[in-house]
Amino acid sequence: MNITYPKYYRDVCAHKEKLYTEYDQIELCTRSPSRYLLVRRIGKGKYSDAFLGIDSVREEYVVIKALKPVKDKRIKREAKVLALIRGGPHVVPLLDIIKCEGMRSIALVFKYVPTVDWPTFMVKVSYDDFVYYIYQLIKGLNYVHSQGIMHRDVKPLNLLIDERKKELTIIDFGLAEFYIPDVKNNVRVASRYFKAPELLVGYKNYSYNVDMWSVGCIMVGMMFQRDPFFKGKDTGMQLGLIVDYLGSKSLSDYLLKYDIPIEEKLTQKLSGREPVVWEDLGKGAPLPRPSSRIISPSSTSASSPMSSPRGKAFSLPLVTPQSLDLMKKLLLFDHDERLCTIDAMKHPMFDEIREKLGDKW
Repeated sequence: MNITYPKYYRDVCAHKEKLYTEYDQIELCTRSPSRYLLVRRIGKGKYSDAFLGIDSVREEYVVIKALKPVKDKRIKREAKVLALIRGGPHVVPLLDIIKCEGMRSIALVFKYVPTVDWPTFMVKVSYDDFVYYIYQLIKGLNYVHSQGIMHRDVKPLNLLIDERKKELTIIDFGLAEFYIPDVKNNVRVASRYFKAPELLVGYKNYSYNVDMWSVGCIMVGMMFQRDPFFKGKDTGMQLGLIVDYLGSKSLSDYLLKYDIPIEEKLTQKLSGREPVVWEDLGKGAPLPRPSSRIISPSSTSASSPMSSPRGKAFSLPLVTPQSLDLMKKLLLFDHDERLCTIDAMKHPMFDEIREKLGDKW
């Protein structure tokens, strides 16, 4: 396979001391959980359960992430990553690491951030807020990447939206990993619906832009009011859904450029598909698959993607020339051509926000 390297932050880890990326041998400093009171469970995942808790010393709410028994290496990696990014913009701050006596696993304690339910948020969000939150997401990822770290599981479930403060927070760094040039990484990361094409085709020399594909998936889902936008039942179907929109040629060009082998049977199955014209979809043209479902303000199913069951078109206020342009530059098969965080933050869609915040990239 042919290898390319990220435009920015390629050698961050190389310029750090050797211990920066080593987490196998670290000893985690844990404290007694006595100061924390459990209130209720607020989340359940494959690798952990999340609880709302109270810090009896500071008299404030916290979130306690109880890690299920997994390899020590995974736990240490997450703790190391969280320690390195602590204090960065739009990333959840780690407050403490605790361990109950006699228990093998540990729990991570985080700042509590009130959040809105994603489906509710997605339907009612204004265009200005959409732009602002996407900018915060990219800005947070840029900080993570600047530390030489890939998140590798960016999705709505791992984003907290505090509507009162209008702040977005990125959470769950359980799959995060350091980027080191020429090191082959595990492709069995990220949730399928937000999984970058390079992961789907087994390209192990990926870099930070796996996260930017996920940002594109979040954007297109919000813009066209269908979340998740690409909803495949398995890897092959997920790749096929992407090809339905980006076209067969873009996939074949990508595989050829990087000398990535995939099953001939799958290649034939994905051939002959033309890319969609996103601008037409924004005006009400049907999505490629007749069985596609899309969320509308009045119904969760529709006879066509831009119509309610009664045939009345509903508006897509987040679809604009600028949002379409940014989204298309993120949803690219070629990870090398996909916008990175810095270039994405320079996009005209964010001109007003950059000026307001005084950000210069």
